[in-house]
Amino acid sequence: MKMMNSEMNPRRMSTPFIASTSTFNWLSAQGESAKRVRSYAWENHPLGPVDSWSLTLKQFVNDCLADPAPAVLITNSSKIGFYNDAILPLMIENFWLASETEPTFSLSPERHSIFITGLDQVRETRTGFEQSVVIPQIPVQDHTHESDRRVIQWSPAWDESGTLVGAWARVRSESEFQAENESKIETAPNITIPDLRRAIQIRDEFLSIASHELKTPITSLKLHLQLAKKRLPT
Repeated sequence: MKMMNSEMNPRRMSTPFIASTSTFNWLSAQGESAKRVRSYAWENHPLGPVDSWSLTLKQFVNDCLADPAPAVLITNSSKIGFYNDAILPLMIENFWLASETEPTFSLSPERHSIFITGLDQVRETRTGFEQSVVIPQIPVQDHTHESDRRVIQWSPAWDESGTLVGAWARVRSESEFQAENESKIETAPNITIPDLRRAIQIRDEFLSIASHELKTPITSLKLHLQLAKKRLPT
């Protein structure tokens, strides 16, 4: 089994996935992964028959399978993972699938430490984040395996009532991730360097004032405690 390095980025993602179950075409996605979901005997699966799934879960599964980027959806309660065609080569390459014909995978510490860490953080913080990992690339023509740093973009998946259904993980290469961020910067409102410096100055002033205001009552309380201790009988 290949070892994978992982590090967390504290920068938060601002776009959670929120289900809207008003209208959608269940399992409209095409491809090998969707075919496996359609043909699988779910009666013998921990998730149970498809008819027993919530509309929210169905929509998230459908969206995961249809996502053009490599993506995984991990359910919150049962820790069952769905994957799409774009990530299938990585699933096979890294032994993330117990069987190459299974439409899902159950999280295990031996195989899925990256996904377990990501899901746990989403459950704890209730927000998204970026996880930088090193995983092998898909084999190239000369059959060598090159390491490549990837970015996993984690987002919480909510239903309409605000319940955490699971965690959505999209795997991007660093170059794709950087290009996407640069594109967002280019399309952002015009912000000048002086504007940024002023924003930093305002932040620093606020932190300085807040720190002072917090220290003042704490210092006073410490003095009162010291005086009270001296007055106590020995």
